[in-house]
Amino acid sequence: MEREDGIKFQVGGSRADLIIGAAAIVFAAGLPLAARMTPPAETRGVLLAIAVVCALMVPVSIYQCALYYIRKIIVAETDIYYVNWMGRQSHFTLDDIGYGKVSLAGDVGRLEVLDLRGERLVKLNFMMRGADVFFQYLLDNHIAISTAPADGALALLHRRRNASGGAGRTYPNDHSRQFWDGIEVSCAETSVCPEEIGKCMEKLCGEIAPVICRWEKQNERFGVRWEYGLAQYRLGDLQASAEGRMRECPSSFDESAELPPDYLCMLEAYLQKDGAYVVSRQGCEVGVFLVYLVRTASLQVGEQSRIRKSDEQIIKRQLEERLAVIAAQLPKHKYHTEHPAAGHALRR
Repeated sequence: MEREDGIKFQVGGSRADLIIGAAAIVFAAGLPLAARMTPPAETRGVLLAIAVVCALMVPVSIYQCALYYIRKIIVAETDIYYVNWMGRQSHFTLDDIGYGKVSLAGDVGRLEVLDLRGERLVKLNFMMRGADVFFQYLLDNHIAISTAPADGALALLHRRRNASGGAGRTYPNDHSRQFWDGIEVSCAETSVCPEEIGKCMEKLCGEIAPVICRWEKQNERFGVRWEYGLAQYRLGDLQASAEGRMRECPSSFDESAELPPDYLCMLEAYLQKDGAYVVSRQGCEVGVFLVYLVRTASLQVGEQSRIRKSDEQIIKRQLEERLAVIAAQLPKHKYHTEHPAAGHALRR
């Protein structure tokens, strides 16, 4: 997690650019072969059509390949270099950035970086390699991000924005909803210090307790209840655990020791019936697992690492959505129960 050489990364072209460029080259190269297979009586017209198509396809292939191999963004601490598809380079710094603007063109997310006067410095899409890292770099360095959601309203998402501000939006498809949900989660994320972790955990438990209680009352006919709480791990504790067996994964996290560099805190909820865990026919425990706190490398200049905290209201909303799905599935599928195995403690 230590970065002795500072913040350095690069954003490159997307695979879609390379695929389109390669396809154009293959198509244009195959046209002469098609002309040779054409009867002589029709050759003249075909050759003319081939010449026209090649005149269109060759520039397209060159442009798309240039987008992949030449266009890039290079970040080195506070310096940002943009190289366009023709190889021309421009330079700006974090201090030159006024805000970022996220939009969705079709199914492709786009990010524009504008200066203090609102003029564009650089534009990229989220399909580009490293675009998500660059987006996080802007957020970590406190660059405000504005979005144009599917309902057309312009909402400025600051890092401490309440998740309920996005209520009532409509989305044209699931991809659009997932994209904007991901942007909202990233923009609402905050950082905390180790001393604040305890209070944060208490706050989240206070938010989710009424949600769990309400679900249990609404679904009393199933005779089930939830065991829930927060589990703290070292990330390495989870790497060897089997999917669907989170409850049995041991935790080596020691609250009395220094916070480890791979610290992770998760909200976990397990469905129980008569003191045993409800398990699907595939052997997976019926439950909900949501990341709340995680310590990762920081992209803020001068900061080595940070503890990232998901917004409590977003966690609450995600929990409500997962619980609603489970309630709908319970009468449709067959489940069995297993008695508790050795696992880790859940804190409330």
